Amino acid sequence: MQKKNYTHDTSLSLSIVTFVENILIMTHTLTKPSTEEKTVIAVAKNYVKAFKEVDTALVDTYFSPQCTKLGYFYDFEEDKWMDKAMHNFKEIKDWCAIFNVKKQMPDTGVQIELLDLQDKIAIVKVEAEWVPNKWGCDYVLLTKDADKWLIQSIIWQSMV
Repeated sequence: MQKKNYTHDTSLSLSIVTFVENILIMTHTLTKPSTEEKTVIAVAKNYVKAFKEVDTALVDTYFSPQCTKLGYFYDFEEDKWMDKAMHNFKEIKDWCAIFNVKKQMPDTGVQIELLDLQDKIAIVKVEAEWVPNKWGCDYVLLTKDADKWLIQSIIWQSMV
């Protein structure tokens, strides 16, 4: 019986090891948010929290003074879209001061999804129940200046 001679291809072994290492790195990245991702998500959560808790100090802390909020309410009684609503920083703060005074905003969870994060900009999708059985979809755009993430703009609409 003749003995077989098996040769070992080291380049193939290195390729497999590199492939496995890359998969492990990607899996770690996908499953464990970075500090920057956590910070961006926390700032976006404070958008809803400011309105829910009627806390204008959160607006001062997490919103850029140049922040704008643009969106569309759906009139469920009339079954039609209302005209575009635009608000500047002062109007956002004034709205926040009165929005949930009667505690009509339910305690349902807010759905947050980080859509993109770059060095200086980020976008987060927020879905929240603003009044009972009326949800909104908001895209929160953030910018980073002087190592601080701030809400720069919000584009939103009622969910029909």
